[in-house]
Amino acid sequence: MQPPLAQEALLLAKRAVQAAEVVLDLAALFVQKLRAGRQQQSGLQGRQHHHADQQGVDAQ
Repeated sequence: MQPPLAQEALLLAKRAVQAAEVVLDLAALFVQKLRAGRQQQSGLQGRQHHHADQQGVDAQ
């Protein structure tokens, strides 16, 4: 058997990993929502800007 301290450390490490996974999941959801919001707001604007940039590059 493992010493009690090592077992406790292992449990704490597992909990830390689980907590980190939860935080990452939440962050991913948050980023998805942000991207979705930006696409709705500036859907057409973004494409127009991109097109204008391409024309500028072509002109040079």
